[in-house]
Amino acid sequence: MYFVTLAECAEIELHGVRQEYWYARLMDELDNIRTAFNWAISGVDVELGARLVAALRDFLYFTGLLLSESSAWIDRVLEAEGRIPPVVRAKTTNTYSRVAYARGEFAKGARLARQALALAREINDIETCAWAYLFISIHSTASYVQIKELYTLAEEGLSLFRELDHKAGIALGLNTLGELARLDGDYAHARRAYEECQAVSKETGNRRHEAISSANLSYIAYHEGNYDQAIDCGKKALALSNSLQMEHMSAWFLAAIAGAIGAKGKPWLAARLLAASESQMEAMGASTQPADKFELDQFKEAIREQLSDAEFNEAWAEGRAMSFVEAIAEAMGGT
Repeated sequence: MYFVTLAECAEIELHGVRQEYWYARLMDELDNIRTAFNWAISGVDVELGARLVAALRDFLYFTGLLLSESSAWIDRVLEAEGRIPPVVRAKTTNTYSRVAYARGEFAKGARLARQALALAREINDIETCAWAYLFISIHSTASYVQIKELYTLAEEGLSLFRELDHKAGIALGLNTLGELARLDGDYAHARRAYEECQAVSKETGNRRHEAISSANLSYIAYHEGNYDQAIDCGKKALALSNSLQMEHMSAWFLAAIAGAIGAKGKPWLAARLLAASESQMEAMGASTQPADKFELDQFKEAIREQLSDAEFNEAWAEGRAMSFVEAIAEAMGGT
């Protein structure tokens, strides 16, 4: 009960001004949390185990920790059919969807989010419905579903979060709309959504979403040909995520900043950063998000055009061999 209470308190605090403290607190307790979960799920109290892992959704996703292990945790929870109340099962299923997104299991994640939505509708759990709408939308970007259909899902989730005045949900909803607009090539719409997401995040002290919106604004600046602004936005995102120990996000931001660095005449450094990002994501069992993969493929192609095959391969090998700390230092200081 102690660690369930801790995780459920952290779940709320991770969206606000004390999120840095709470990330560190959960990191300090990680071995104890693992022990508590395994003890509960072994048959002592499966519901407690489910509540624990459900509350850790954002911690697991944004740190990139235990992505494979937490998937196994939730499998064990969901096998306990009939022993978990619907409200807990719906929330746990949503958590699984979020973890699946980080792992690149998009079809599975969309299926899980639909299951969570169906459960939440039955019990009128509005917040879980709202998260599920957004998770279905972002997972489905990988399956070439009509963007208009995904806009409808994302707007439904955002509308519910606005009704609840749930700022973290509003921020994710706005970011999701920005992602869809960016995939659709509507960069003006994407910029507006990302900037509103950033404003909401700053208002509430949600540095995590502030970092994400900064990285996404870096993509927009790149498409607009404003490479200095793209680098500045990317550095801001990387500094914020690094201070919060969000390793999954930091690895992504390393890649996000690489396009503008290459466009500014430093293709060798850009290739190293893309490779370091790839290596770190693989080590965490994480995957590039669909909207970002489209961007990173373009970056890689543009960088290759500036280097010979031998030069590119050498730079790529160097990047994969770098430590994460070295890669972040190069991104922050070498531009």
